[in-house]
Amino acid sequence: MCRYRDHALVDAAIKGIGIIQLPDYYVLPFLEGWQPIPLPEQNCQPVEGIWALYPHNRHLSPKVCMLLDYLSEALE
Repeated sequence: MCRYRDHALVDAAIKGIGIIQLPDYYVLPFLEGWQPIPLPEQNCQPVEGIWALYPHNRHLSPKVCMLLDYLSEALE
């Protein structure tokens, strides 16, 4: 799901206004015919984690627990 702000960032980068760091799925549709220039690792921000939020005062269903366990292992 692309947010409006992310489209604006991609548009600015295409116009040469700046550098962006977004997931591939945001920018791939815009890269046809372009060759991206990767930045050196020391200039890149660390990868952000993925968070699962749920009410602490409720019992988690087994399906939710299985999903969280699966995602935790698959995304390591």
